[in-house]
Amino acid sequence: MLAQAQEPTTLRGIGGGQFLTQRLCGGLCGEMPTNLQIDDRLLAKAQKVGGFRTKKDTVNHALSEFVRRRQQKDIASLFGTIDFAPDFDYKKLRAKR
Repeated sequence: MLAQAQEPTTLRGIGGGQFLTQRLCGGLCGEMPTNLQIDDRLLAKAQKVGGFRTKKDTVNHALSEFVRRRQQKDIASLFGTIDFAPDFDYKKLRAKR
């Protein structure tokens, strides 16, 4: 039987960064080890530039930043696609505050 995915949980990372994790097994599975072939020089440079203590923190932050930037790119594509009401008076709305 497959466990249902729960809502993403926000965790605080080093430097105040936020990481999103998905708990797929109701917390029973924990983190799944993953073997990747990563350029050691690039990883060391990213770790130094980012000020991270571990390779794991470096990779997690890089993935989080990658996802965030891609999502921003998707949002940016929406600029100019929203139709505004020509009779909307934003100054009148401000005056009510």
